[in-house]
Amino acid sequence: MAAQKYIGNPEEGVFNLNIVHVPTGESVEFPAYLENLSDLYSSTWQAEDVYGRMDPITTFVNTRRAISVSWNVPAHSYDNAKRNLEKINKLMTFLYPLYSNGKGGATAINQGPLVRIQFGNLICQPNGNPLLGYLNGFT
Repeated sequence: MAAQKYIGNPEEGVFNLNIVHVPTGESVEFPAYLENLSDLYSSTWQAEDVYGRMDPITTFVNTRRAISVSWNVPAHSYDNAKRNLEKINKLMTFLYPLYSNGKGGATAINQGPLVRIQFGNLICQPNGNPLLGYLNGFT
Protein backbone atom coordinates (compact mmCIF):
# COMPACT_ATOMS: atom_id res chain seq x y z
CA MET A 1 0.00 0.00 0.00
CA ALA A 2 1.27 3.47 -0.87
CA ALA A 3 2.24 5.92 1.85
CA GLN A 4 -0.63 8.19 2.88
CA LYS A 5 -0.40 11.78 1.67
CA TYR A 6 -1.92 14.33 4.02
CA ILE A 7 -3.13 17.82 3.34
CA GLY A 8 -2.05 19.76 6.42
CA ASN A 9 0.28 18.69 9.22
CA PRO A 10 -0.75 15.35 10.81
CA GLU A 11 1.95 15.67 13.50
CA GLU A 12 0.20 18.78 14.83
CA GLY A 13 -3.25 17.23 14.34
CA VAL A 14 -4.10 19.84 11.69
CA PHE A 15 -5.79 18.73 8.49
CA ASN A 16 -7.35 20.83 5.78
CA LEU A 17 -10.39 20.19 3.65
CA ASN A 18 -9.05 20.80 0.15
CA ILE A 19 -11.34 21.21 -2.90
CA VAL A 20 -9.95 21.74 -6.43
CA HIS A 21 -12.09 22.79 -9.41
CA VAL A 22 -10.81 20.51 -12.18
CA PRO A 23 -11.65 22.68 -15.23
CA THR A 24 -9.85 25.78 -13.89
CA GLY A 25 -7.35 24.25 -11.47
CA GLU A 26 -8.41 26.75 -8.79
CA SER A 27 -8.66 25.48 -5.23
CA VAL A 28 -9.94 26.38 -1.79
CA GLU A 29 -8.69 25.05 1.50
CA PHE A 30 -10.40 25.17 4.87
CA PRO A 31 -8.98 24.21 8.27
CA ALA A 32 -10.53 20.99 9.53
CA TYR A 33 -13.23 22.13 11.91
CA LEU A 34 -15.59 19.35 10.81
CA GLU A 35 -19.01 19.27 12.38
CA ASN A 36 -20.39 16.26 10.52
CA LEU A 37 -19.12 13.70 8.01
CA SER A 38 -21.21 10.93 6.47
CA ASP A 39 -19.98 8.52 3.83
CA LEU A 40 -22.65 6.42 2.10
CA TYR A 41 -21.96 3.53 -0.28
CA SER A 42 -24.92 2.04 -2.15
CA SER A 43 -25.04 -0.70 -4.78
CA THR A 44 -27.70 -0.98 -7.46
CA TRP A 45 -28.86 -4.35 -8.79
CA GLN A 46 -31.25 -5.10 -11.65
CA ALA A 47 -33.60 -7.94 -10.73
CA GLU A 48 -35.55 -9.83 -13.38
CA ASP A 49 -38.27 -12.31 -12.55
CA VAL A 50 -38.14 -15.42 -14.71
CA TYR A 51 -41.02 -17.81 -15.26
CA GLY A 52 -40.60 -21.01 -13.29
CA ARG A 53 -38.01 -19.58 -10.87
CA MET A 54 -38.68 -18.58 -7.28
CA ASP A 55 -35.82 -16.09 -7.08
CA PRO A 56 -35.12 -13.35 -9.62
CA ILE A 57 -31.94 -13.27 -11.67
CA THR A 58 -29.92 -10.27 -10.55
CA THR A 59 -27.33 -8.30 -12.46
CA PHE A 60 -24.98 -5.78 -10.85
CA VAL A 61 -25.42 -2.22 -12.19
CA ASN A 62 -23.18 0.10 -10.15
CA THR A 63 -21.95 1.28 -6.76
CA ARG A 64 -22.31 4.93 -5.76
CA ARG A 65 -20.63 6.90 -3.03
CA ALA A 66 -22.16 10.03 -1.51
CA ILE A 67 -20.23 12.10 1.01
CA SER A 68 -21.84 14.80 3.09
CA VAL A 69 -19.58 17.20 4.97
CA SER A 70 -20.40 20.12 7.22
CA TRP A 71 -17.74 22.24 8.80
CA ASN A 72 -17.32 25.47 10.72
CA VAL A 73 -15.34 28.33 9.23
CA PRO A 74 -14.01 30.33 12.18
CA ALA A 75 -12.66 33.83 11.83
CA HIS A 76 -10.08 35.19 14.26
CA SER A 77 -10.09 38.69 12.81
CA TYR A 78 -11.95 40.91 10.37
CA ASP A 79 -9.36 40.21 7.63
CA ASN A 80 -9.61 36.48 8.27
CA ALA A 81 -13.42 36.70 7.94
CA LYS A 82 -13.05 38.51 4.59
CA ARG A 83 -10.67 35.78 3.30
CA ASN A 84 -13.09 33.07 4.45
CA LEU A 85 -15.96 34.77 2.62
CA GLU A 86 -13.82 34.97 -0.54
CA LYS A 87 -13.08 31.22 -0.25
CA ILE A 88 -16.76 30.39 0.19
CA ASN A 89 -17.67 32.54 -2.84
CA LYS A 90 -14.98 30.78 -4.87
CA LEU A 91 -16.36 27.40 -3.73
CA MET A 92 -19.78 28.50 -5.00
CA THR A 93 -18.30 29.06 -8.47
CA PHE A 94 -17.14 25.41 -8.49
CA LEU A 95 -20.80 24.39 -9.01
CA TYR A 96 -20.77 25.82 -12.54
CA PRO A 97 -19.26 24.39 -15.74
CA LEU A 98 -16.95 26.19 -18.14
CA TYR A 99 -18.60 27.55 -21.28
CA SER A 100 -17.20 28.15 -24.73
CA ASN A 101 -18.59 30.46 -27.40
CA GLY A 102 -19.94 28.66 -30.41
CA LYS A 103 -20.89 29.97 -33.83
CA GLY A 104 -23.36 32.83 -33.75
CA GLY A 105 -22.51 33.76 -30.15
CA ALA A 106 -24.25 30.74 -28.61
CA THR A 107 -22.60 29.22 -25.59
CA ALA A 108 -22.01 25.55 -24.98
CA ILE A 109 -20.68 23.67 -21.99
CA ASN A 110 -16.98 23.07 -22.53
CA GLN A 111 -16.16 21.20 -19.29
CA GLY A 112 -18.38 19.94 -16.49
CA PRO A 113 -17.92 21.20 -12.93
CA LEU A 114 -15.86 18.29 -11.59
CA VAL A 115 -13.88 18.70 -8.37
CA ARG A 116 -11.14 16.86 -6.53
CA ILE A 117 -11.65 16.72 -2.79
CA GLN A 118 -9.46 15.48 0.04
CA PHE A 119 -9.57 15.50 3.81
CA GLY A 120 -6.79 13.55 5.50
CA ASN A 121 -7.37 9.84 4.99
CA LEU A 122 -11.16 10.08 5.39
CA ILE A 123 -11.97 11.61 2.01
CA CYS A 124 -9.48 10.28 -0.52
CA GLN A 125 -8.75 7.39 -2.82
CA PRO A 126 -7.16 4.25 -1.30
CA ASN A 127 -3.77 5.43 -2.63
CA GLY A 128 -4.12 8.77 -0.79
CA ASN A 129 -4.92 10.91 -3.84
CA PRO A 130 -7.96 13.23 -3.83
CA LEU A 131 -11.35 11.89 -4.92
CA LEU A 132 -12.76 13.01 -8.27
CA GLY A 133 -16.46 13.85 -8.20
CA TYR A 134 -19.01 16.62 -8.27
CA LEU A 135 -20.79 18.84 -5.78
CA ASN A 136 -24.54 18.49 -5.42
CA GLY A 137 -24.65 21.89 -3.77
CA PHE A 138 -24.06 23.49 -0.42
CA THR A 139 -25.83 25.52 2.20
